[in-house]
Amino acid sequence: MQWSNLREDIRRWGLIKALYLRAMRRVEKRLGFRLFVIHTRRLDPNTREEETPTGCSARLLTVDELIKFALDPALDLDSDAVAGAYARGDVCFGYLEQDTLVAYTWKSTVPTRAEDGLWVRFGEGYSYGYKAFTLPSHRGRHLQEHLIHASEHWRMSHGSRYNIGYIDLLNLSSIAADRRYGNRAIGYAGYIKWFGLTFPFRSRGVKSSGFQFFIPEPARAPTIPTPTATSVPSEIRH
Repeated sequence: MQWSNLREDIRRWGLIKALYLRAMRRVEKRLGFRLFVIHTRRLDPNTREEETPTGCSARLLTVDELIKFALDPALDLDSDAVAGAYARGDVCFGYLEQDTLVAYTWKSTVPTRAEDGLWVRFGEGYSYGYKAFTLPSHRGRHLQEHLIHASEHWRMSHGSRYNIGYIDLLNLSSIAADRRYGNRAIGYAGYIKWFGLTFPFRSRGVKSSGFQFFIPEPARAPTIPTPTATSVPSEIRH
């Protein structure tokens, strides 16, 4: 246990909650399960993009820009993952200062990768927000709010009416920020890993939204029919 981290958690959440977080993480690790809060909110067609300081912008990023930014390990971006996400139809909105990326968030309107080999899907009218990242040096400035507003009209133009996403039940700071952005919890979802198998689960409220973790079926190679005597054109038979 890192005492500096424990002291920080005690300062933020109090002794009981700090010890509870560590105990639950140990339980999750030993029993092989993860539990998440599923949250949603209605998208606002009247939202306006917030003004940014001179030299800053919050906007949709191109795949080429993201692959360039992925060269900086501090941004936790992988060029292959970026290319794969854009190939699926996912997009990324970023907050830039003097052309330097300092925060970003991903949006998707189709099933997409989650974690531990699982994917997520969701009902019609929902778009999925994931991996909201801000450099440690820029946290506390609510830059993600700029990205929420910047992405709202793009999401609605692609048929979305609601945001949906998930947060680790033990990530208290992200849950608090999520509520500040206007999201509300609709239930829980997660998965259990047992003897090499994975069992996703979800609560009733989450089921009504169509959100679920799932394991994609392995891609199958196309079957090539073997030519027969009757399938060979008569002009090339011997």
